This record gives sequence, structure tokens and C-alpha cells, in this order.
Amino acid sequence: MLVVALAPGGPGAGLEQAAALYDELQLTRLDPGRAVVLEQVDIPFGSAHLLVHSGVLVPTQPVAGRIVEWVFVGQARFRFEPPDEIEADQLELFSGQRELDVSLEAAVMVRANDAPVRALLEHREPAFLSQPMLERVEAIYGDWLEGAERAANGIRGGVFNALIGDRAYADYFAIWCRSYEVGDFIYEFDPEDTEPHTLAHFTPVEIRGWDRLRLERHLKHQQKRGRWLDTRIQDIGDWDIWLSGPWDPSGELGEAAPGFEAEHYKLDATIARDETTLHGRATLDIVAHEAGRRVIPLELYRDLRTEVVRGDTGEPLFFFRSGGDLMVVLDEPSYVGQRIRLEIVYRGKAIRWVDRKIFDLEDTANWYPHCGTIDRATYDVTIRWPRKLDLLASGRVVESGRDRRYRWQRRVLDEPSIAFSFVMGRFEIEHAQAGHVELEVAFNRSGPHRLSEGVRREMIAAIRRSLTYFEEVFGPYPLDYLTVVTLPRRYSQSFLSFITLADTVLPPNVPPGGVEMNWFRATTVAHEVAHQWWGNLIGWSSYRDQWLSEAMANYSAMQFWADT
Repeated sequence: MLVVALAPGGPGAGLEQAAALYDELQLTRLDPGRAVVLEQVDIPFGSAHLLVHSGVLVPTQPVAGRIVEWVFVGQARFRFEPPDEIEADQLELFSGQRELDVSLEAAVMVRANDAPVRALLEHREPAFLSQPMLERVEAIYGDWLEGAERAANGIRGGVFNALIGDRAYADYFAIWCRSYEVGDFIYEFDPEDTEPHTLAHFTPVEIRGWDRLRLERHLKHQQKRGRWLDTRIQDIGDWDIWLSGPWDPSGELGEAAPGFEAEHYKLDATIARDETTLHGRATLDIVAHEAGRRVIPLELYRDLRTEVVRGDTGEPLFFFRSGGDLMVVLDEPSYVGQRIRLEIVYRGKAIRWVDRKIFDLEDTANWYPHCGTIDRATYDVTIRWPRKLDLLASGRVVESGRDRRYRWQRRVLDEPSIAFSFVMGRFEIEHAQAGHVELEVAFNRSGPHRLSEGVRREMIAAIRRSLTYFEEVFGPYPLDYLTVVTLPRRYSQSFLSFITLADTVLPPNVPPGGVEMNWFRATTVAHEVAHQWWGNLIGWSSYRDQWLSEAMANYSAMQFWADT
């Protein structure tokens, strides 16, 4: 996600103030001289409690006059009561407990509102740390700073947003715990997430010796080529989400901060002659749904580097990466209904080779910056690419041409969509009609993945029949065009007006006449066509509802086969 921040005092002042605050935040250090002794203290963290039996609390140096991180070392317990039976089941699956109650030896606390913990510093006995204790505290804090938990969860962004004055982050917090019983885990409240409260555990990859050395060399090699940027070997592993939910500290269900939503994207992308590097310029028309916001979070693929972000006036805005987010800082707090335009210039390795002259996006949706959790927007997209290749994409072509070694197209998508995507390569392209819908079907020309004539005819027929059938059952398809592409992939995908089918699910050497194979191919195609309704015309509110889209697409495909 990309986050943009605004500060008062004019565009130039806002950028300078935000940059100065960001730099100060990166330089924070422990302040052992202010350490205190803790005994029999209950420190609340959202839906959890840190129950301290005894230990020491060491703050970091203040940032913008506020202490945002504290290190605790000693004896304590962490208690967390899930809000419902579903989350209790999930917690038990990973921790063995339906209500988490574990002993801790250390913890690092992060709080935007430092008043509760600051009071401990003012009313507790000072702690004079021995050298071994100081070294232990520094080691704990070092593990936190270098660990995957801090980097992956956007802790830096959460703290910055709070310090810059973003109203939604006034109560932001995170606590990283070290426990002999269940290992390290983190509990975070991030108001920008659809489920702000998350309790999670990270298991790093277990790799040693020559295998680790080879992996480190591979990472360095890829990073020299512009891929896996900022990825460290300690960031590689598995995340277990013990529990998550949109509830407040009282245990009541609530909603995440609505923040910002995009209404329209204007994208201009050029694919370099190396066929993997993308140079992009994105103009986002955004609406603010909440007052007092200072930072706009955006999602952008990790290997795409942002060069500049400009606001409505054309002046540059301060931005930075936090976890997977791109953060943009505004010059003034937002107000409800405010319309904001951002222009973002970026570049990087967004495309990968997948077969003989077939190229696919590394991230089929986040090759351009996204804003919002609903994120239903219209598109105006211009793409330039090496002229020897074909390009298949979302939307309708309204302009096209050639420019020396490049071809270009301008495509528009007037119906709000969750994303705009494309693939590039050498294809055999066929056209057909399904009622009022013009079909463009592209088949991979590569020898190993080349589909037989019979399979291609069968696929086109399945697309036509399923599209016509679903219009009769679910209502009109909102466009008069649909593009379908086959390519080597482990998954198929359906965005509005643009479907990609993994040719691995359409085995080329199996005769098309077999009943079982006909069923398999027809229902696979119908499933993705059904997603034009379920998942595109009708979306999901959160990941908890996303399964409904898959369930309805499965049901629709089975019903299509049964009725036709």
C-alpha cells in the first residue's frame, strides 16, 4: 500500500515537515536513563491486557514530543478474550487456547496515545539497569527493529500517521510479545484495515548453512535485477493469523475507518523494450469519506518504485513505503466529500516471462496504485508496448496506433470495476458473437501450450453458451464486449470485461469428445464467466464474504452444465 501524508503550512512546508518527522522517527533510540520498575500493573491494549508481575520498562527517545515505543523485560501475562466463537475456534487452532492466556518474558509496546504508559514513567521507581540487563533490553529491541513483524505490519506507517495528526490513527497500537509457551506473536490495531484488530504469529523459513547462503545470493541477484526489492531473508516465512476482527475494545462489532475511495483511474503505462520494465503515470480521482485524515494509503506492487507524487495544485507531496503500503501525506486534514486528485509517477519490474513470448503481470491488479477497500472505479488507460507482441486487456479500445518500435492503445472501462489488467505476448486471436456481446478470444501460440483446434472450438462455444445462459438467469451483462485469454498460469481470473484462463486446466492432448473432459472444461470456463456477475457486478464487503463469490460462481457453473 502507498500512503500519502499532508501537513499544514502550505505545500512546501507540508512536505518538509513530513520529511523531517519521518527522518526523526527512523532515528529513535532507547532511553535507558528513563527506565522504571514495574510491579503488579495491568496495561490494557484494545481487547487484550498485559498483566505485569515484575520487570523493567524502558522507553525510547521521544519523537515530536511523544514516546511511541517501550521495551518491557520481566515476568508478565498476556490475556486476550476473542469476541465470538468463530474467532475462539481460530485461536484454538493455532495456540491451543480458546482464550489466550500466556506468560511473557519480554514485549515491545507501540502506542500513538502515550498517556497511559507515560503515567507509568512518572509514578514508578526508577530502574538502574545493570550491564547484562541493558544488553538484554537492547537485544530485544534489536530483534523487534530487524524482525519481519515490524516490517510486514506497517508499524512505521501507523506511528507516523498518528504523529502527523491523522485522526483515524489517534488510538493506534501494537504489541509484540515473546513467550516461551507459544513463541513470538504480535497484536495490532490498524484502523485502515477492514478488520483492524489482528493477532498473528510469524514463522521464519528454517534454512541454514550453504542453503541459506545460496538463498541470500539469489535474493541479491534478483534485487540487482530490480526484483524482490527490500526483501530480507528474515522476511521469508509463513504468517498464521490467529484471529482478526472489526471489533472495538468493548467487544462490540464495528467497522474500519472508511478513509478514501477512488472514483476514477487515468493510467499511462509504457512497457520497455526489455518487455519486463513498466514506466507508469497514474492519476487518481479520490473521494474522502472521513474527516481529519492526513494520510492516503495506496496499494502498489512491491517492486514498483515511486518517483514523485503530486496533489491538486501540482506541488509534490511527501510519500513513503510502509509494509506493503505506499503512504501519501496531505497538506491539510480531509473533510467528508472532499475530492482529491493525485498524480503518481512510478517504474519498475512489473512483468515476468512465463512462456515463449508470453508475458504476465507480477501482480495482475496492483501494477498501478490502488486506493480504497471497495475500490470500484472507472478507467481510462493508455498502454505502449513493443510492437512485435499482442496486448489483451480490460476495457474497450477507443484509440490505437504505432509509434516506431511501439504499438499503443487507449482503452476505457465505463462500468465501475475492481481492477484493470492486461497480458502481453504472441497469441492467435479469434472473434465471435454471443448475443449483443462481441467476444475476443486469444490462445497461446506456444508449442507446449498450444491448444488443439477442437479444444479451442469447444472453449469458444462454452464461453458463448455460458454468457448467454447467465444473462437469462442473472440479468444483462453490462458491456457489449468480453476478452478471454489462455496463458500458462496456476490460476484463472475474472475481472470485468477481461478473463484469463490457465491453459494448464485445459489439457491439450485429451480428446474434446469425452464426457468427463467436456464437463471439466465447460464448468471451468463457466465458473470464470459467472464471476462477471459474482465478484464483479456484485462484490464482497470483506475477505470473510469473498467465499460467497466463489460459491456462487461454482453453483452457477454446475447449474449451467445441468441445464444445457
